[in-house]
Amino acid sequence: TYHTTGTREARQQAKDAVEEVTRTVPPNEVLLRPGQVLVRDDLVKLTSHHRAVYEDRQSRRHLLDQLVTMLLCMVLVGGAAACLTISVPAVVRDRGMLGALILGLSLQMVLTRTTANLYFLWLGSSPFVYSALPLAFSAMLLTPLIGAPAAVWSGVLGAVVAGLQSDETAAFRIFLVGTAATLVATYMIQGARRRAQIYRAGLAAGGATFLLELLFAFRAGLVGAAVPQVLLSLSVHALLSGMAVAISVSALL
Repeated sequence: TYHTTGTREARQQAKDAVEEVTRTVPPNEVLLRPGQVLVRDDLVKLTSHHRAVYEDRQSRRHLLDQLVTMLLCMVLVGGAAACLTISVPAVVRDRGMLGALILGLSLQMVLTRTTANLYFLWLGSSPFVYSALPLAFSAMLLTPLIGAPAAVWSGVLGAVVAGLQSDETAAFRIFLVGTAATLVATYMIQGARRRAQIYRAGLAAGGATFLLELLFAFRAGLVGAAVPQVLLSLSVHALLSGMAVAISVSALL
């Protein structure tokens, strides 16, 4: 008779009995060379290196960097506020709508940053992280509350902020994907009165994200046997992210 609990405990004991293996990579060692055939050990070293670099940067944020970032954010917020005042003055004058706008944008920034951090810590460095970011969240949340123009403003600004938190090569990619997802989600959720419409908007935003990420993948040289795996990974990341955003928005609304 198969003993489920006993088997699970025996497996856990066997896993606990295995000693942790630690390897030290000396400074200045080249991790990967052009044309090198990758094995699992190479990927482990590369992922560990990326994680160590990330943790080192997080722990050594210089005061000057923080001040420069603060000034850039002030310029960005000031310019965005001016655009909002010119394009949608009714939202600025209404305290309720302005509060909803600030709350939605703040949630967008927190969710995007949290998603990126959790993805990196759990799954390591991966180009698929961009398709998992909830960049259409604020647009979907705010369109039924304060209207499409202000919602689009919030989504585009959220995409800009998310792009600024990444490196230069990924900043434009995040901005473009976030803007596309925002526009599609805003268009789909306008006039929504049923939860099914919200879910369709989430799937549409995920579909837009998938298509743009696929274009970026082909632009980066995606060919050959890797295409099916990349298609599957991108579609799963984008559609799951879209549905997660739709469920969150539905609950909040």
